[in-house]
Amino acid sequence: MSSPLRDKFIRHMVLQGLSRNTQDAYLRAIVELVRYYRCSPDELTNDQIQGFLQELIEVRKRTWSTVNVEQGKGRKDRYTILFDWVLEELRGYWREYRPLVWLFAGQDPNRHLTIGSAQRVYYQARDAAGITRGRGIHTLRHCFASHLLESGVDLFTVKRLLGHASLKTTAGYLHVGTVQHRPLQSPLDEFDLPK
Repeated sequence: MSSPLRDKFIRHMVLQGLSRNTQDAYLRAIVELVRYYRCSPDELTNDQIQGFLQELIEVRKRTWSTVNVEQGKGRKDRYTILFDWVLEELRGYWREYRPLVWLFAGQDPNRHLTIGSAQRVYYQARDAAGITRGRGIHTLRHCFASHLLESGVDLFTVKRLLGHASLKTTAGYLHVGTVQHRPLQSPLDEFDLPK
């Protein structure tokens, strides 16, 4: 569906040199905002937009360092976290190389880096670090999940970050390492009950 406001926004993004994927991500974000408030974007106030951003951060647990992974494992789109230092490295990379379409382009700058090339980079980094375990780049996903669980992140959050449909799939990571056990406390301990 097209509207004069949408067309104007697309023209603005094109003039800014944004890639098609970035344009699509911005348009999806605006659709999400419009659905949330059920009104046209030009009718929204700054307070409403800030309220929506607060909803994203506090309720939906997205952060400024949240990344939308498109067509990841299982051809699923999902959101995941991006460490602040990684974000800074990526910004530095972008400032230096100014990729036009893909952040990590292949030999053809209009096409993304191939899976095979990403695997080769992974193997080179793994070997340079002296790591002997792990069979492929997918190992990073397993490590990510294991480290989250070991640092006390609950299973439901890990399930959401990995994009699993079933909690049973995520539970498979529980055997990997030592999950932090927090001392249990009765919910009644939270109340100041007479003794």
